[in-house]
Amino acid sequence: MKLVQAHATRSTGEVSLALRFIGIDPESSGGNCPAVWVDDATHEIVIQGWQADEATKKRTQQDSPLLDTEGVIRVPGRMAEILRKALDDLAGS
Repeated sequence: MKLVQAHATRSTGEVSLALRFIGIDPESSGGNCPAVWVDDATHEIVIQGWQADEATKKRTQQDSPLLDTEGVIRVPGRMAEILRKALDDLAGS
C-alpha cells in the first residue's frame, strides 16, 4: 500500500495520512497525470484531474453552485475502472 500525506479535508479540517493510491490514467506516460486516491480515515475519494474551463464551470453551476473551497475537474473516461475501484473500496470499508 502506498501512503502519501494529504492536506486538511474540507469536511473536518483534519490532516489525514491515510491516503491510499488507487491508480493513474492508464494512457499517461509519467507524472502530472489524472490520478485517484482513497482516504481511509475520512472515507473520501481524492481525485487529481485537469482543471475545467470556464464554460464547463458555468454549466456545472446550473446544477450545483460552486463554493470558493470547491473546484471542477475533468478525468478521462478511460479511468472509469480506477474510479470504480475507489468506490468499491469505500463501499467495502
